[in-house]
Amino acid sequence: MTPSGRHVVRIALLAAAYLVVAVVGLTFAIPPGNATAVWPASGVALAALVLSGSRVWPGVWLGALLANSTTSVSLAGAAAIASGNTIEALLAAWLYRRFIRRADDPFQRVEEAFLFAAAAGVASTVGATVGGSTLVLGGYASWSQFPANWATWWLGDVAGVMIVAPLLLTCAKPRPGLWGDTRWAELAALFAMMVLASQAIFGGWLSEPIAEHLLYIPLIFLVWACLRFELPVVTLATALFAGSVIAGTSAGLGPFRSEPVQQSLFHLQMFVNLYALTGLAFAAVVAGRRTSEQRLQRSHEELEQIVRERTDALTVANAGLQQEMAEHQRAEEGLREREARYRKLIAHLHVGVVVHAPDTSILLSNDRAAALLGVTSSQLSGKTDDDPAWSFVREDGTPLPTDEYPVNRVLATRQPLRDLVYGINRPGAGDRRWVSVNALPEFGESSELARVVVTFIDITDQRRLQELEVLRLDAALESIGDGIVITSDDGTIQYVNPAFERLTGYPRLELLGRNPRVLQSGQHDQTFYRRMWQAVASGDTWHGEFVDRRKDGRPYDAETTISQIRDAAGRAIGFVGVQRDVSERKRGAAVTEQLRLARSIQQRFFPTRPPGVPGFDFGGASYAAEETGGDYYDYFQMPGGRVGVVLADVSGHGLGPALVMSQTRAYLQALLPLGLDVGELATRLNDFLLADCQEARFVTLFLAQLDPRDGSFIYASAGHRCYVLGPGDEMQTLDATSVPLGILPGRVPSAPLRNLHPGQVVLFPTDGVEDTESSSGVPFGVERMLEVVRGNRHLSATEIVETLYRSVRDFAEGTPQQDDITAVVLKVDGTVRTPDP
Repeated sequence: MTPSGRHVVRIALLAAAYLVVAVVGLTFAIPPGNATAVWPASGVALAALVLSGSRVWPGVWLGALLANSTTSVSLAGAAAIASGNTIEALLAAWLYRRFIRRADDPFQRVEEAFLFAAAAGVASTVGATVGGSTLVLGGYASWSQFPANWATWWLGDVAGVMIVAPLLLTCAKPRPGLWGDTRWAELAALFAMMVLASQAIFGGWLSEPIAEHLLYIPLIFLVWACLRFELPVVTLATALFAGSVIAGTSAGLGPFRSEPVQQSLFHLQMFVNLYALTGLAFAAVVAGRRTSEQRLQRSHEELEQIVRERTDALTVANAGLQQEMAEHQRAEEGLREREARYRKLIAHLHVGVVVHAPDTSILLSNDRAAALLGVTSSQLSGKTDDDPAWSFVREDGTPLPTDEYPVNRVLATRQPLRDLVYGINRPGAGDRRWVSVNALPEFGESSELARVVVTFIDITDQRRLQELEVLRLDAALESIGDGIVITSDDGTIQYVNPAFERLTGYPRLELLGRNPRVLQSGQHDQTFYRRMWQAVASGDTWHGEFVDRRKDGRPYDAETTISQIRDAAGRAIGFVGVQRDVSERKRGAAVTEQLRLARSIQQRFFPTRPPGVPGFDFGGASYAAEETGGDYYDYFQMPGGRVGVVLADVSGHGLGPALVMSQTRAYLQALLPLGLDVGELATRLNDFLLADCQEARFVTLFLAQLDPRDGSFIYASAGHRCYVLGPGDEMQTLDATSVPLGILPGRVPSAPLRNLHPGQVVLFPTDGVEDTESSSGVPFGVERMLEVVRGNRHLSATEIVETLYRSVRDFAEGTPQQDDITAVVLKVDGTVRTPDP
């Protein structure tokens, strides 16, 4: 089963168990039927949330909802009461984990029992308050009934937690040997006598006066269980006792029989809660005593073992006293020799060692410590913390007070110190040594502080290397190309690098001590800056762009990253910002966007679909080398049902040629309504371009007219060449009839009229096709272009154009496209009709 499936099963089982015990508890409810002094469901809920985790809370809520739905309250009221019961269980579980030191082995200390009782009382107020309020607000009870309902509800929840939860929690943990105990007879007798006593007192076997005098007799058996057995037996005994006395009292028997059943159960639960708390507390005391006895027993066994070993040793010693005395003498000589070697080893240690007495006087030291402190070993002996020879400083160079000396800090806190860095001023040597200090307290047999051992490690060289690294970092910051500014935690500028000076125009001295607000341009409101600093102050790194202002007043776009600086302890000590001027980049992006828009507009000039002419298939496409191009093609209707095709190529490529191309298209569109033939159209275009084009631009143009009725084809070409292929391998060149437009004034004549036949393909290319070069400089060429068209003439006209473009780009082998590529294909597919005379 998947984890989610097991989780659902746990919730369902918990809901079922809660429902069963809740229905039993509701049988003892006072009017209107929801507040009961017997509510074991609260203990089941707490135990489930502790053992299975708080994620099973929906089981508590569902069980409580179903149980309260059996009463007179509405579904909404039942949901509200269920929510109160669920919150109560979650709060009780949280308090249990908070105050019970070992949640898997609870009630091992007396204070845990009382803390558990307090937690039960606090958590139960939630369910009682929510439940009682729901009954009143829902109209099921009056406010005068609220105190009684609340007190009964609260006491029932407390009793459930105090009796049921400890039983489930203690029995849930496997305890090897608990139920395998040989004291079954004693346990059976204990339970039998407890049940008999409970029945005699609360089951009506004795008269009410006698029962009242014997009210605390079962406490004897509870103490018996605590003294002789472990906690699971104690909680089980408490539960058996509670069950039997509740059964008797609910039947109108026992010392509380003179009161109504609900009131007698109320008083009985107070009595049972006292029994349960007493049992838990007494069991905790006994558990502590057993732990102490077990420790004492182990100590006793260890002592006996030691005594036996010592006795054996003495026996052996007595048998060879003379030999032992000789060995002892040799051992003393060896000890003196080892001690001498130990002192010699300490003396040659690279680490300085100083041992202080509790009054800070020096008991022992080695030569390394004396050398680091700038005195001799003989001068160290007996010195105290107030000796004027000491001169220590903190890492920042300020004097170290006497109460911050390592020995005094250990004496004050009785805790070890590790990896502290101090400086030692040595007047005799005229220098300062930096040391890493560790201090360790040593305690005597009665836990009194006997000695403080302080060790010194010389880190002067390492510190110098660190200072060198800092210098290198400073040099890197000074030479980096991005502007860097460092501020204190209140925003005061403490450092700027030269790049920041160049970026803002402010000299360093004018920025130090000021706030970065001096650079604000006024183009962002304070909300923007407040959100930015809130993100940085929370520990996040802020990255974005805003507009700052240079000293001369000129704004600039700043790409900025701001981070918080923290010290080794994690405290915020300032901020660092890195700025880069992205004004040029943004202007370039704006130009790129304009070109993109221009390309979008230019693409709209091209036809969206070819004309539908029976017997003929048109296809065309234009691929610009840059965002915009100087090539142009189009189809248009001409008088008499004829179809016009235009292909033009402005010299160069890019934005300038694109503008000329747009101008040429506009002229053509203006001339078309005049009904001119292709030669006259080309002539008029030439006149317009000569009059308007100031730049040295020329336009090659091929303007053709097709009469689909008889296949007649006529064109005028200004410096542009096209081709007619087929239907076999033959090829005809459609040469230019004039120089390109925009160069010389004059008429652009038309070529002679010709007829197209089925199977022929007319190719209108721009020079970008044949001029494309491979990576080695070889041009694509006319022959290769015509071969591609021949090899794919079975395709549609549009597919031929696309295949031609792919072939050109494959031939270029990934090199950038150098010129605009445009092509139009006209296929003669059907039979050409000859018009009727």
